Amino acid sequence: MRRNRITLLVIPLILVVVIVGWLYSQENNVDNMNLNKVKSSDATSAGDYQQSKPDPMSLIVIMDMMLSNMQKVDAGIYNENYGLIEESAGRIADHPPIRKKDLQLIKETLGNQMKTFAKFDNKVHHHADSMRMAAHQKDMDEILRHYSIVQSGCVSCHAHFRSRILKAQK
Repeated sequence: MRRNRITLLVIPLILVVVIVGWLYSQENNVDNMNLNKVKSSDATSAGDYQQSKPDPMSLIVIMDMMLSNMQKVDAGIYNENYGLIEESAGRIADHPPIRKKDLQLIKETLGNQMKTFAKFDNKVHHHADSMRMAAHQKDMDEILRHYSIVQSGCVSCHAHFRSRILKAQK
């Protein structure tokens, strides 16, 4: 009985993700085709995204950007849109730094657990960059492997620290 309930919850969720991904790919198909043409004509490599450092941003804004880019990676995976995966994974890997005010709050809140927070962050950056490279090579198995690690890193970090950091921000 429990299995039926889980199935009833998971199937609509998967359908929504597939439909949203398909709609997104249809809306951005021309833009992504143009982006891929520019990339190929300029011989863009996966490392070319790191040309300029973005300005520091608040932690909440960065997390919203990361969520948006993970959703775009999902859409790219479901639609085998390697350009979208590469671009979105690159934005995850190269997200803006946390502004000093927020970083200080995180350090004060986490204390000696800041090393664990940094490990999660480094893991996400490393595997998002690897996912970007796998997308550049159109290797879906590697994309999925690194995606799983990025997702696990994000969710684990949230499970360990999110409530404490949100409480400290109030």
